[in-house]
Amino acid sequence: MRFHASTAALLVVLAPLAGLASAQTQVQELEGSTLPPDSHFGRAVAATAELVAIGMAGPTFQTATPGAVHVMRRDGLLHWRQARLTAPDGAPGDKFGWAVDLEGTTLVVGAHEHDLSRGAVYVFERVERTWGFTQKLAAPDGAPADHFGEALALHGDGLAVGARGHDAGAPGAGAVYVFRRTGGTWVFEAKLLANDPEPFDLLGLSVDIHGDRVVAGAVQDSDAAPWSGAVYVWRRVVDMLWTQEAKLVPSDASDSDFFGTAVELLGPVLVASSPYHNGAGGSNQGAVYLFLRDALGWQERQRITADAAPAWSFFGLDLALEGARLCIGSGIGRAYLYEWDGTRYRGSMRLEVEPDGTGNTLGEIVDLADGLVFVGSPNASHAGVANGSVYVFDVGP
Repeated sequence: MRFHASTAALLVVLAPLAGLASAQTQVQELEGSTLPPDSHFGRAVAATAELVAIGMAGPTFQTATPGAVHVMRRDGLLHWRQARLTAPDGAPGDKFGWAVDLEGTTLVVGAHEHDLSRGAVYVFERVERTWGFTQKLAAPDGAPADHFGEALALHGDGLAVGARGHDAGAPGAGAVYVFRRTGGTWVFEAKLLANDPEPFDLLGLSVDIHGDRVVAGAVQDSDAAPWSGAVYVWRRVVDMLWTQEAKLVPSDASDSDFFGTAVELLGPVLVASSPYHNGAGGSNQGAVYLFLRDALGWQERQRITADAAPAWSFFGLDLALEGARLCIGSGIGRAYLYEWDGTRYRGSMRLEVEPDGTGNTLGEIVDLADGLVFVGSPNASHAGVANGSVYVFDVGP
């Protein structure tokens, strides 16, 4: 079975933002049109300059399949299927493929509902063009309903895994587990907790790792307002020893913002979203916040909103950060691309595909790699069957 890569029959809207000219851009649709209904192809996307891994976690509220991940190799703007990966011990409802990350020859895949929702992470390695399963990771103190692996992030020899349902200091407070690759094997290194856990903060619903720092969202933290959310930052002091460096909340935090729904970390740059924030455009318009680290610590530097975005846009459902570019997903069929100008992010273009009446909107899932923007639409329909798509925009170097 091969995936259909379509460039025809797509009406692409490339709208400039903030007065900047739109670049010449091509788009390709990677369709899951031959997959079963409710496959949710595009539920997770992780890309490099050469490869893209696409999660197919299966129905959100059903247990028909364990899920799978499809890896495609890039040749210019063309992609073709290289492998279909599944868990060696997968069971229906595991949600294998709900979260993925890819770096070099290593692919990690989360299955957060595996084993009574204890969760698991599966590691695959590529040798030439062949992918093989190498290791299964679990929390050393995992319990049912922890949802270990619902969020994960890979950087170098470090891997951070969220377990937002873990009871740590309070029921459902959440936790983050850090693993370190040593001699080709991933070994548990540390369990990261909030210094001020409260019931059902859901720490670990989002997570990222870069160098010696880990960030994670606790979307139901209520210090600023009920369920306003918070983002925690930890720093690795020495081997196996981590310390909480900061707890961040936006300056305009409000009720039910769910700040920390998505987080991205790149050196001294941290971006976090509040997709349920009420803005000038109405309820749940959404906002994204930029924090920079300096000698005084982490400082909020910018609040980003989508110009003219309507209510219920959920701006910030997902984030992707690469070099000077920031991509922001939404819930209304749009992804937004921003460029760093040395002091702040400025909008460059809005990426969308005109609706065709079949549910083929996009924007919930985003990633960036080497001049390409990958945008997932896990509910996209083909011939009346909702099985998902990923759209690839070439935005240039």
